[in-house]
Amino acid sequence: MKDWNELLSELGTLHESIGMFEDLKIFYEYTLKYKYNNILEIGILHGNSNRTFACAASVLPNTKITSVDIEQGCINECYAKLKNDGFEQYVTYVKSDSVKFLHQSNDNYWDCIFIDTDHRLTQTLAEIFLAGLKAKQNGGHIFMHDTGMQEVRDAIEVFKKYKKYKHTRFQTNAGLDLLELTQ
Repeated sequence: MKDWNELLSELGTLHESIGMFEDLKIFYEYTLKYKYNNILEIGILHGNSNRTFACAASVLPNTKITSVDIEQGCINECYAKLKNDGFEQYVTYVKSDSVKFLHQSNDNYWDCIFIDTDHRLTQTLAEIFLAGLKAKQNGGHIFMHDTGMQEVRDAIEVFKKYKKYKHTRFQTNAGLDLLELTQ
């Protein structure tokens, strides 16, 4: 099983992870700091965040990750990488539309939700508002990726008008925002 330093070293050399390298460090740090038990990742693509969350789960008791993607190819690619890393037991993959999956999830359940799908305004609005119900209402975290994209920023601004939370914008290459839900 890889440890964090080995994984981070590898991710630092991969073309598909270079743009989100700082984001991955934040995910690992936050997972350990807040001891997330239930992590939901929607949109997995090449599996960089997936591998990072799973690596953090490997050092925490009772941490489980559910990763949702509409593309079976992305799921297959991520599973192969996790198996190679020795982390496959920490992640359950679900092939589904993100909005449908969120709609069917229990309210007030997820410690952390990471949203990184197609970044269109309507899709992102549906995801963020549903995530606002599904994340733990006191201290739940919603990470939004690619917040340098206008439609993602617009969705966050609309959400801010309806839901109380602490908003943190990290200065990373791709753009990463954290919405921490409070009562």
